[in-house]
Amino acid sequence: MTMSKNSRITVAVAFALSVGVTFTIIKLKAPASKSLGSPLTSLPTPAVSAPAADKLYQDESGFSFKYPSDLTISDDTPDDDVYYSRLKLKKADGTMLELSIKDISYDSIDSWSAKELKSSTPAGSLDFGKISAKQFRLTGRLVTAAVAGKILYQLQSPDNDYWQKIHRQIAVSFVEGVVPAESAAGQSPASDTIYEAEEVVE
Repeated sequence: MTMSKNSRITVAVAFALSVGVTFTIIKLKAPASKSLGSPLTSLPTPAVSAPAADKLYQDESGFSFKYPSDLTISDDTPDDDVYYSRLKLKKADGTMLELSIKDISYDSIDSWSAKELKSSTPAGSLDFGKISAKQFRLTGRLVTAAVAGKILYQLQSPDNDYWQKIHRQIAVSFVEGVVPAESAAGQSPASDTIYEAEEVVE
């Protein structure tokens, strides 16, 4: 039995249509795949959040600030005439922020940063207490610094979301001219104590 020319064309068209419909159905049911050129930025990244600044630190040199309780503070102030204070705020993983307040020979943040942070890039600005401060990025480091009356106020830490939030928490809560707790209780701090020799009368 031989098929007529019209029958063969009809069968061929029917076959082509059934293949096309089957292919379309499979394509619609298959999950969409990313092309090689599309970035994988649609994957969610966990947000790093710093705990609330719930502890208050008061320094005997007359300043205070708030910080989160997951950090421990150690005083590493050199015994010299340059530093007022140098503190290390450490996280459990060993990373830390250093806060230092010291005398410098520069009278502005711009002159200090031009000389001391030559390879840095500006990263913004904020207030360090009531003093205007600037932020700088060094390789893997974030520096927040302010200069007032030839005194440098500086925070330095790793440059990541967690420590950026800690910089902001400390800077925003920084208060200068705070009377330490022992002075408020009527005792003078050891650094303010003056000893006078007794007069002996014979």
